[in-house]
Amino acid sequence: MTRSNIFLLGLALVQIVLIILTGGDDVTIETHKEEMGREPFAGLQVSAVARIEITDDDLRTVVLERKEQPEKEKESEEDQSKDEDASEEKEEEGRWVLANLGGFPAKSGEAERAIRAIAKVRLMRVLTRRKKNFTALEVSDARFARHVVVKGEDGRVLADFYIGDSDRPNTVRFREAGKEVAYEASGIDTWDFNADPTSWVETSFTDFEKQDIVRVRLENENGTFEIALEEKQKPAAEGGEKAAAGEDEAAASRPAGQEGGKKDAAEGEAAEKVWVVVEPAPRAGTVLDKDDVEIWLGSFCSLYLADPIGPDETKAEYGFEKPTARVVLTMKDGQAHEIVIGAFREEDKDYYARRSGFDYVVTLREWSVNGPFKKKLDDLLPKEEDQQEDK
Repeated sequence: MTRSNIFLLGLALVQIVLIILTGGDDVTIETHKEEMGREPFAGLQVSAVARIEITDDDLRTVVLERKEQPEKEKESEEDQSKDEDASEEKEEEGRWVLANLGGFPAKSGEAERAIRAIAKVRLMRVLTRRKKNFTALEVSDARFARHVVVKGEDGRVLADFYIGDSDRPNTVRFREAGKEVAYEASGIDTWDFNADPTSWVETSFTDFEKQDIVRVRLENENGTFEIALEEKQKPAAEGGEKAAAGEDEAAASRPAGQEGGKKDAAEGEAAEKVWVVVEPAPRAGTVLDKDDVEIWLGSFCSLYLADPIGPDETKAEYGFEKPTARVVLTMKDGQAHEIVIGAFREEDKDYYARRSGFDYVVTLREWSVNGPFKKKLDDLLPKEEDQQEDK
C-alpha cells in the first residue's frame, strides 16, 4: 500500500467517525457563514433582568432574583456615589438574592457578571441539526451540563438555553431552548453558571479584629465561663523591690505634704494587659495564658460558611432552642456580637449557625466548630512549665 493510499484511508476513517458522532449530519462538517459570529443575546441588559434560574447536571437549581433596595439604602449609596469618579460604571439599582433560599443575600457583582457573560455568547459553528444527537452533546432537554433561564420584570423569558462541556478550549456546546440546532459557542463557560448556592453568596460569616475583643463569654456542654482583658502592673524585679523598700523608709522620714520619687516611679511602670477569669466566681481573677487565648479568639474572627440555609426562623431542625454552643464577643467600643451554634447535620458534617446582626441561618463546618466553640476554661490556663518560669 502506497503512502497516498494510507493517507486516503486515514481521511476516510476520520469521515466515518464524524458521521457516527453526528448521525450523518453534513452541516456539522462545514462552517455556515450565516451562523459564524452571531450573538443571540447581544442586546441583553443587566437592568432588564429580574431573575436567573440555573439547573446543573445533578438537577440542583439555584434561583437569583433582583430586589429593589429600600429607600434608606438607596440614599446611602447615592451619597457615597457623589464622591466617586463620574466616569466609573455605576452598578444597577437593586440587590440580588437567592429566591430559592428565602431571599438569602447574593453577591450582586456575580449575578451581573453572569448576565454580561450571556450577552457575549458568540456562535462559532453548527454542530448538529439532529435532535437525537443533542443528548451526546449535553444540550438536550433531559441531559445537559447547565440549563439557564433569564427572565425580565414581567416574567418574560429573555434567554433560555442549554450548554454542555466541550473538548475544545474556551468553547461550549450550546443550544437555545425550543430550537433544533446545536452550536459550538464561545464567551461563556459552564462554571459561569454554578448551581451551588455557595458560589453566589459572601462566604465570610464573621470578620472581626482580634485586638478589638476585650471580653468573651462561652456556653457549651462543658459549662459556662467568661474572661476579660484587664491591665495589671508588671511585678517588680528583686532590685526594684529593694529600691521600693528604701523609698518607703525615706517617705516615712519626710515632712507631711512632701512627695518622693516612689509615685513617679510607679507612674513610670508599664501596665501589662492580661486575660483573667470573670466567671465562674471561684476562679475569678485567675490569669490565663495570653498566647492561648489570642489563638482561640482568632478562630472566631474569620469563620466561613459551609452552606447558606435561609431566613433566621424558629425551626426545630436548626436546634437553636437548645444550642450546641453560644459565644458572646464584646469589643472595646462596647458592641457585643453573639454567635449561636445549633444542631449537627450528620450527612453534611456541619452545624447550623446564626449570629447577631445577620437575619439568615448558615452552616459551619464541623472542624471550625469543634475547636473554638467546645473550648474548656482549663485549656486556657498557663502551662506548668510557664508557671515555673514565672517563679
